[in-house]
Amino acid sequence: MRPGTINANEAAKNKAAADAEQLRPVLEALASQLPVITSNVSCLPEAAGPGSLLVDPFSIDSIAEAMRLVIRDTDRVSKMKQLGIQHAAAFMPEATARRVMDLYESI
Repeated sequence: MRPGTINANEAAKNKAAADAEQLRPVLEALASQLPVITSNVSCLPEAAGPGSLLVDPFSIDSIAEAMRLVIRDTDRVSKMKQLGIQHAAAFMPEATARRVMDLYESI
């Protein structure tokens, strides 16, 4: 996971209904300190974490309201960024490797 061109955005919106391939963009956005708006189905809520805005991927109104919040509520966006980077840290290769080693050593 390398923050890159996604960093040029103001926010990351991912409206996929349910697709494991959508995990990477969500995690990249979190690591890039972008507020994340993503689907409330499948594994995306868990991947996006507590600071992300979850929407019904089939509801234009739900998506639009989340986008309005990101545009208008700078305090909330600051909190989303803070929570996002903390949540993304758990998915970094070093953290994953540490958890695997801890599990291995406990056996």
